[in-house]
Amino acid sequence: MDFKKLIMAGGLALAILTGGAQAQIIGGDVVVDGSRDDVIFLGGEMHVSGTVEGDVFGMAGEAQIDAIVSGDVQFFGGELSLAGTVAGEVDAAAGDIHLSADVGNDVNVAAGDVTVTGAIVGDLNAAGGSVDIRGSVGGESHLAGGHVLLAPESEYTGTVEIIGGHIEFQGIARDRVEIEAEEVILSGRFDGDVEILAEQVRVASGSVVTGTLQIEGPTEPVIEDGSSVSVLDYTQRDYNFERENIDEFDVDFDFDGPLNFAIGVGENIPAAFLATAFVIGFLIALMSPNGLRGMTSAFRRRPVSAFFLGAIGIPMVFIIIMVVIVLLWATVIGIPLAILLLVMLPFIYIGFMAIGGFAIGDLIFNRSYPNAGLGLALRAASLLVVLVAVYVLGFAPGLGLLIGLVVLAIGIGSWLLSFGKHPDGRDDRNDEPAETSRRDPEPSDDGSVTDGEG
Repeated sequence: MDFKKLIMAGGLALAILTGGAQAQIIGGDVVVDGSRDDVIFLGGEMHVSGTVEGDVFGMAGEAQIDAIVSGDVQFFGGELSLAGTVAGEVDAAAGDIHLSADVGNDVNVAAGDVTVTGAIVGDLNAAGGSVDIRGSVGGESHLAGGHVLLAPESEYTGTVEIIGGHIEFQGIARDRVEIEAEEVILSGRFDGDVEILAEQVRVASGSVVTGTLQIEGPTEPVIEDGSSVSVLDYTQRDYNFERENIDEFDVDFDFDGPLNFAIGVGENIPAAFLATAFVIGFLIALMSPNGLRGMTSAFRRRPVSAFFLGAIGIPMVFIIIMVVIVLLWATVIGIPLAILLLVMLPFIYIGFMAIGGFAIGDLIFNRSYPNAGLGLALRAASLLVVLVAVYVLGFAPGLGLLIGLVVLAIGIGSWLLSFGKHPDGRDDRNDEPAETSRRDPEPSDDGSVTDGEG
């Protein structure tokens, strides 16, 4: 679903919240031509040019930044095209990222497709389905992807670590290189040692390795005529890239800005999700058993409505929270609250996922006495069963994401439907207390008023 449409559907209009120190903007299509301070943006399309004397932070469907930025650039959204110069760091997570800017510090990017053509003074950390590097990196390089191409014009001063399915190294490496992959093709120049663990390795004609080329794998490497290898050390080893545990490889993403939540929540999703959702769910059941019973009852009464209401609520919850964050950020006293809310955002969604798990678990395990609800132990057990099911289904491509979104939608919808309801389904707004339950004090005969009146 297009992010721009979500913004418009949420009723957001273009607005400049502050005109002085920071350009904080909410809207659909926005053009920023220079700024004397930070640019903070939430919207559909973002165009930044000129000189920005501060940081650029954006969440958008698409961003085109061709500017001189004196601070950092942080972006989260659909597509990012970054040109010009950036004095600080670049942190980005998007569907597609094209980075042609010269960056004076580190670059941390994750996307479906990553292309880097600029010069990077610091470290480069890049991960994606396809990673294409055509620039220079002054620090260390940590790359991961299904297909990784290091083009002939690329140059790497520091150590290079790569993990991926198909890797072509055509550039110049001035220091040590470590590669773990299914297939590796070397056709560049390597001034340091090279270590490779792969199923297939080919050293193409024209490649030069002045250090030691150490290769481990099930098949002997192919060394083509016209290549130059100072020392070749091959060790036969059974190896299958798809089955091996690759946790030891460290793609060191260090997002210090507002995008921390976006990257942190994506690391080790299966195990972290299972544990975090269960812990948050258990705390909800422990601290608010009646509220939880109301939500599971609401799902029982209107399961279809809960799902569709929750499906609408998934993006709207995000939009509402982000609007609140931007509004808080406009005031000095609200900045700590904005940061706290930003950090809590993934846990809010995980909490809704846990509520959805409780609702489904209650429907399955509580058929005999639905109005009574389950005890704490049985609720925890039912949640665990649902989460494990989601976890197992997650190994099927596409199915895990679909099931997870369904459970999340049920959680948000059940929560929305439970507003103003008793756990047994009665509506608080329509129920008037019986006259016999009133205990209002009566006025005294002498005209005085007893304590509690007035």
